[in-house]
Amino acid sequence: MSDVTGPQQCWRNLSLLGFSTRWIYAWRALDMETISTLVQENIEFHCASKEASAPLRGVSELLTALADPDFRWDLAEAIHLKGLITAENMLVIDYRDEAGTSFTESLEFLAGRVSVRRVEVYAP
Repeated sequence: MSDVTGPQQCWRNLSLLGFSTRWIYAWRALDMETISTLVQENIEFHCASKEASAPLRGVSELLTALADPDFRWDLAEAIHLKGLITAENMLVIDYRDEAGTSFTESLEFLAGRVSVRRVEVYAP
């Protein structure tokens, strides 16, 4: 009996690694065009810095928020990539800032695009 899970998981991990590279660079540049191609039309975008507020819903709401000059990306200070964890239809990216605060960004996928995004912040 051949092991199909191993090779399939390897290719899935490579695909998510490529995706994470595009995702990180698009957000660092706040490249709205690229970001819009990486998310589902009905994206649910939770911002760590706006925990009390409702998530941004849909591409148009997300792009409107990005165009606002007061928009602040909640991972702007998280400059050190510490790791990636992959699972079925999920990617978790672990970042750290200069002060040692940990930021864990969780991306859930539907049909190859991000459908839900959340960030958790952990003090050092």
